[in-house]
Amino acid sequence: MVLAFVPVYLDPSAYALAAAYVDTDGITREEKVLRFSDGSYIEGGVFHDPSGERAQIERPHQVFTRWYGFALTFPETEIWGDGSGR
Repeated sequence: MVLAFVPVYLDPSAYALAAAYVDTDGITREEKVLRFSDGSYIEGGVFHDPSGERAQIERPHQVFTRWYGFALTFPETEIWGDGSGR
C-alpha cells in the first residue's frame, strides 16, 4: 500500500531541517541517504528520481518543518489556543 509520508531530515546544505511530501510504501536510511520504495532518494539535501537524476519534490511550508524540529528538541511541547474552543 502506498502512503503519503512527510519525512523530516537534516539538510546538510542548509544546516536546517527540511521536509518533503513523498508517496511511498517504505523508507530506509543508508548512511546519509534516505531511500524510498520506488527507487527515488534524498542525498545531501537533493531529491533524485529512480534513475539518479535530480528531480523536483513538493515540500510543506517551512513553518511546519520548524515546528517538527522544535517539538523534537522540546518533547513536552503543547499547542495552546486562545481558549475559544475553535
